Amino acid sequence: MKKVLLGCLIFMVNIFAAQAQNWTATDIDGNVHTLQDYLNDGKTVLVDISAHWCDNCWEWHEQGIMQKIYEEFGPDGTDDVMIFFIDGSSSSSLALLGGAAGSEGDWISTTPFPIIGPNGQGSAIKTMYGVNSYPRLFVHCPGSTAGVEISRTIPMSQFIQSWTNECPSPWSNGTNDATLFVEPDRGFCSSGYPDVTLYNQGTVPISSAAIAYEENGAVLGTYNWTAPDANSEISPLDISKIRLDGFTPTNNVPFTARITSINGTADNHQPGNEESYKYSSSLVPPASAYSVTIKIYTDYYPGHTSWELKNSAGNVILSDSYAAGNGDALGGGGPDAEKVHTYTASLSANNCYTFFIEDSNGDGMHNFHYQTGVYYNGVLGYEILNSNNTPIVSKLTTTSSSSWKRLVFSEEFEYFKSPGFVNNEELTIENGIKVFPNPSTGGINIELAATNLQGKLLVRIFDNMGKQIIEQSYQDPQQVYIDGTKLPEGIYYIEVSKNGDILGAKTVVRVN
Repeated sequence: MKKVLLGCLIFMVNIFAAQAQNWTATDIDGNVHTLQDYLNDGKTVLVDISAHWCDNCWEWHEQGIMQKIYEEFGPDGTDDVMIFFIDGSSSSSLALLGGAAGSEGDWISTTPFPIIGPNGQGSAIKTMYGVNSYPRLFVHCPGSTAGVEISRTIPMSQFIQSWTNECPSPWSNGTNDATLFVEPDRGFCSSGYPDVTLYNQGTVPISSAAIAYEENGAVLGTYNWTAPDANSEISPLDISKIRLDGFTPTNNVPFTARITSINGTADNHQPGNEESYKYSSSLVPPASAYSVTIKIYTDYYPGHTSWELKNSAGNVILSDSYAAGNGDALGGGGPDAEKVHTYTASLSANNCYTFFIEDSNGDGMHNFHYQTGVYYNGVLGYEILNSNNTPIVSKLTTTSSSSWKRLVFSEEFEYFKSPGFVNNEELTIENGIKVFPNPSTGGINIELAATNLQGKLLVRIFDNMGKQIIEQSYQDPQQVYIDGTKLPEGIYYIEVSKNGDILGAKTVVRVN
């Protein structure tokens, strides 16, 4: 089931064969673009015609799908795609595109691809495509100026399918072709494993993939993923998360994942095969107290949903799953359906918690009843709340009885930590400085990389109120020891400088 975002007018033509277009226009940064040039270079070109005042245009924009496609497949990705945002309104201006009164939002800061609109440039292109309602989206296949209108669908995999069907051959770079998606830095607990997002850009299903992972240029291992059955293969144009089981990345140290083979052979198109990621405990949100509330908002098919909460040791401290109903052949309905399930979890000191939720059907939570065609009006998703009901983690979507909506996931990891948590591991500041052990019973070791051995080293320790309580200097040290046995239990910050220059940010250490 897919959702189609309707235009600002009541009607929308789903597929529209446009007259040939061949335009040249200047974007808001002063760059001149000629459509034919991109098509001659073998690019697939997407032309997003919207209006700064159109609420449905903004809703589509906020999905982030166009931005993600540009990031993965644009000039800095596989370089297969070019995208243009066209503000077709005759009143388009930089101020309105930047979010001034009369606009739906700040289009400029949230659009990484060229924007064309002011000075009549956008309205001229709109006229060329015969557009009289918004939003409208056109795809140009390589070599063809004839734009074809396509629907705006979510999730991203369905949207890609809709327009690559129009340009199947130019989009395919080979039989076996996979791409790793860019991911933001993420919070992480040591009881979980990182995942990467793989997109099948080839023409055959992916039944196996080898993904090497490395830190600081050293290959640490290779994860060999194999689909357990034919239904679990990654179909062409599908997106799937692959968890690198057995690999725990070093806290706050970037690691690189690289596809080394697809279906037992080399990838036919190398661009997009390698990405860097970083997991950091500092990005894990803390709980405000030693008790949290977990709420699961189930959909009509609760039998697909299960979850568990693990502590730093990897022990499950809370979990649940839900019973399928007999409302239809897919297990809809029943006492667990479309209901808020509430739990209380007690936390222990100095623990980082991993919340794992799974949808066994792979389509997340949605508000549609397949047998009756009814849409549920309510809230779907999950959240983890502090004792004062402020959210630590919140993944919710509000649905209506008139349209399809869903929260897309198959497996999700979420992380949070107990108050005052510090990793029980050595901490690395910039320039290779290591601080250990952590937590400490009083003695604190600071080890320096070879490049920092010469010169005067100054170590200062501050309490959690910012008051300096220890200052010691050393000449040409390799490793220093700070006697903190008389420090009261608590959280402390270490600052290391050499010859007057601070080496990295302050590092947090717990003294027990």
